[in-house]
Amino acid sequence: MVGVNIGDTLTPTPWAPEKIEQALAQARSSGYFSCDAVKFWHCDASRVLPTAQQDHIRKVMVHANNHEMLSVSDWRAWVETHLSPVVGGLRGQRVHKEIFLAVGNEALAPWHVEMFGRRLVPCMKEVYTALLQTGLSDRVKLVTPLEMSILGASYPPSAGQVAEAHLEVVSEVVRFLVRIGSPFCINVYPFFAREHASRDFVLFGPDEGYTDGEGGCLRYTNMFNAQFDAVVTGISKLKDCIVGADQLEMVVTEVGWPTAGSGMADKESARRFTAGATLASTKGTPLRPGRLDVYLFELYDECQQDGAAHEKHFGLFDIGGCPK
Repeated sequence: MVGVNIGDTLTPTPWAPEKIEQALAQARSSGYFSCDAVKFWHCDASRVLPTAQQDHIRKVMVHANNHEMLSVSDWRAWVETHLSPVVGGLRGQRVHKEIFLAVGNEALAPWHVEMFGRRLVPCMKEVYTALLQTGLSDRVKLVTPLEMSILGASYPPSAGQVAEAHLEVVSEVVRFLVRIGSPFCINVYPFFAREHASRDFVLFGPDEGYTDGEGGCLRYTNMFNAQFDAVVTGISKLKDCIVGADQLEMVVTEVGWPTAGSGMADKESARRFTAGATLASTKGTPLRPGRLDVYLFELYDECQQDGAAHEKHFGLFDIGGCPK
């Protein structure tokens, strides 16, 4: 399954629902990607529902952002105000929708961990209690997207291991996800490791890659598969203390390639990468063969993104709506 992030919080003029659907229809008709799912960076029913109610959408993810983890004192009220209208608006649709609520994003990343890291698991538990209280726990799956810095080792994939600094919190997250039956979500960006491998290896091009696993039974020909399987390995190694850790479903909540702003950030590279990531969603990885849920980052450029210049150019479409 291929979905797309719709990040309309860091642009001066968020797209109207009609413009979003036009872009998604254009992507589907061109064969660029199927778009079976959408992921919003907020939980505003007025902006989520017009897109989420479309028949081609099977999965919908909304967010309680990092700062809400600190500022919200009554999660039941938050759920009733923000999430319940989304769930209600998707009830009775011709096509059943799976609904996910993401609590925070990359809370353990180096730029976030000091402020949000210790708050993550307590907040997830508070939100889940609110879902129970409002009768939504059977309708909404609670998740939290993490990123590659949770690993202390990632090469080769069989060496994947949770970093000691994050072991306690990641273990608590995994234990909780196993208990409530939710998937483990990870953001995977080969772009940020592009200087450590060949161009073809990071762009899903023809590359011999390398073998890994017992007896060299697994072959890695692209960095996406290698990074994802390093996470699979790292989380699976927690099975000795967390029953079911090695069976957790894994979802890629962000994966993308910018079209400008730094080395190898260009339209041709982005097209190649997106095509490869889309194909990976149908084939899976050496450790997790089969279909994989992947959310492309992102539908259109967010010109108010902080950080390096390329952060403003991850969109599949430019801010005006032209495909790249």
